[in-house]
Order: sequence, then structure tokens, then C-alpha cells
Amino acid sequence: MEEDLKQTVLSAIKPNEIEHEEFTKVALKLLRKIKKTAKLLDIICSPYIGGSFGKGTYLKGSSDVDIFMRFDKSYDDSKLSIFLEKILVDSKIKYKKQKGSRDYFSGSFGPRDYKIEFELVPNRFVVKKSEAVNSTDLSPLHVEFLKLKEKDNVNLTDEIRLAKQFFKAKGLYGAESYIGGFSGHVIDILIMSYGSLENLINEAKTWESQKYIDINCVYKDFDEAAGVLGDDKNSSLVIIDPIISDRNAARALSEENYARFLLVCNRLSSLDLEDFTIVKREFSEVMESHKVFCKSNNLKSVMYKLTFSVKGESEDIVGSKLKKLHRKLLTYFTSLDFKVFNDEFFIDIKQGVCLFCFDFEKSVLPNVKVLKGPKTYMTNAIVSFLKDRESQYFIKEDRICIYDKRRITDLSQVIKFDKEELQKMLSKNIDFVKGVRLYK
Repeated sequence: MEEDLKQTVLSAIKPNEIEHEEFTKVALKLLRKIKKTAKLLDIICSPYIGGSFGKGTYLKGSSDVDIFMRFDKSYDDSKLSIFLEKILVDSKIKYKKQKGSRDYFSGSFGPRDYKIEFELVPNRFVVKKSEAVNSTDLSPLHVEFLKLKEKDNVNLTDEIRLAKQFFKAKGLYGAESYIGGFSGHVIDILIMSYGSLENLINEAKTWESQKYIDINCVYKDFDEAAGVLGDDKNSSLVIIDPIISDRNAARALSEENYARFLLVCNRLSSLDLEDFTIVKREFSEVMESHKVFCKSNNLKSVMYKLTFSVKGESEDIVGSKLKKLHRKLLTYFTSLDFKVFNDEFFIDIKQGVCLFCFDFEKSVLPNVKVLKGPKTYMTNAIVSFLKDRESQYFIKEDRICIYDKRRITDLSQVIKFDKEELQKMLSKNIDFVKGVRLYK
């Protein structure tokens, strides 16, 4: 990667000194406030800044700060969230409670120009894996591990920033379940393993259907690791977490996004500015492209626009539920024999809008379909199959078949859903959805 290009990209994505100093001041002010309250309440704990802010790898424009409140190991684990909420209440800090393996808290803090968005997570103070009760207890150790690796690679944090921007530009960033991309943690480990973004891309050109990475050489080979990882060994990218050695850090990465990454790398001869430029897709553009595609290819377009609010819910839960709802609809249409030629799930969390796109091959089906029965030598099964059926049977290959009358033949009969019907289909609460609109 040419040095001029590297510096151009870094100048656009790396926070300047003033920005970093001001955000740091706000974060430290928040820490002092909660430490003071904790002391007054006689609660033994200490806040620790983790995540990309703590590692020094966050990008310009980001004001997210992850704070791990590390409680003394003598406390009952079930009480940690209660203690932390008490500290926030007495500190008069506004927050939202979020559900997790332990309840955690999010909110905003500071002046308008340098306001931080914090997540405050209750932890136990541990120095090694065996002391942890919850995986989040070990999160501060990931920060310490990166800082240790930085001693061997002075460009490490800048290379991680370049990699994050690259993955974002390619639409491959984000470990949330509705995205299934590369997490910041995975990118950290990849750059620690290969030293730079350019080296990672060149190495990825040699990867095949599965890649195994063990930066600490905990196991002698993949076979030994597989015996410990269990089902986590089945993902396309297997990365042994440097702190939690029985965990695949890349288990959230989808097979499709792994394949996309390999394609991106294999088609790259050299990096240029476009490879770091994020092109935001708008809701209207996605909708229009599906309309044009369907019209020019004699397909039937059906789209659902869902508006929502993430207030009171985590972004990951909202995105995950909507993604599952999209799949439920796809399964429903397929069960009725309406063949979906193409489908797309689009979501913009910040704008609070989601789009389900389904491009159908046909909108009207024949009145009957071929229903395959048992093989012709399965006498008892044939008797059961033909019972109470009036249709004349016939033989197709080695099976007895009948023409079965369809209950639904027109797509227009089954595409109208309101919020309550969608919620019933998902079997989960979707109170965050504010409206559902059908486009066809």
C-alpha cells in the first residue's frame, strides 16, 4: 500500500489530537463521577475503558465508549448489575437498562460537541481466565493483549483503523447477528496476525473454504483445537481467541460474508481510495433497484417497509428479530409454492427503517399441483396416502402421485400483513415496530 494513500486515508478516519483529547476528558470525567459515587456507597469496584476507544483504534466520528465496571470478586455475581444501577442512580446519570448475560447500561454523557455514547458493563475484577464467571469479565484483558502486541508493531493501531475502514467500505463490518460480518475484535486479531491490511489481503488470497488462525499457538493443529471448540469449529473462519482459548472469536461471521471477503481480496491487484470509501445505500435506492429489476425481467416485486424505534431495545436485538421475520416470510411464501427468484434484507438502524424485498417468478399458480406419494411397492403407505382422496392417481418415476388442489393460487391473497400478524408469525414481541407498509 503506497504511503501517500495510507496517509490520505488515515487523515480522513483517524481522530485528530484535539478530538481525542476532548473525548478522553469527557470519558475520564464520567469515570471520576462513578468512582466517587461507588466510594460513597462503599462498593469496591473500578471502571476500565475498553473497546476500540480503550485500544486506541476507534475511527473519527465515533463517540462510543465501552466502560467495564470491575467489581471485587467477593461480590455475588447476581448483584453486580444491581450495584452498578445504584451507582448510576446516585450519580444522577441518565441511562437505559439493556438485557444481556448481565444487565448493562447505555446512555450519553458530556457537552454537545464532545458527547460520548457509553455502554457501562458490570464485570468481575479478574487477571486470568480461570477467575472469570462471564466472558465479559475478560474483555479488559483483550485491551491489554493488544497493547502488548503494539510493542512489536508501532503501526498496529493505524493498520487496524485502515482495516476497519476497508471492511466497512466493503459492507463486511459488524458481528451483530443480522449482519454476520467481521467484528472489530476479529479485525484486531487478523491485523495482529499479519501485521498490516495489505499483508492480510495478500494472505487471504491463499485461503480456501476454511481458514484456521491461532495467534498464540495454543493448539498444535486444527484437529486438536476442534476437539475443544465443539460446534464453533464448523465456521468458515476459525480464530482462536487469544484470551479465551476455547472460543472461536469469528463464530459470528457468516459463510456468505467470508466468501465475499475472499472474492474482494482475490479481485484486488492494489488498494486505492475507492477501497476505503463508504457508499451508503438509501432505502429509496434499494426499493427502486428492485422495481426496475423486476419490471425488466418479468418478475413480480413485493416489498415491505417497516419503520421502527430502538428506544428501550438494543440495536442487535431489533436487527436480529427483523432478520428472522424476513426469513419467516420467505419460508411462508415458499411453503405455498410461490417461488422467490431473489430476495433482500435491508436495514438502516439509525434511520429506523427496514425493507424486505421479494422478487417472485410468478404471482399466479395453477389450480393444482403434483403431490408425490410413497413408492409403488409400499402397499400400506399407499392405502394411507389415497385414503379420503378423490383425485385419480398416476405413476411418476417410482412413486404414486395425485393432482392436489391448491388452497392459494394468487399471490395477492397472502401478501397483506399488519404488525400483529407479523408478530404472530415470528412468535416474538415486536413492539419496536411502528408501521408496516406494503409495496407491489
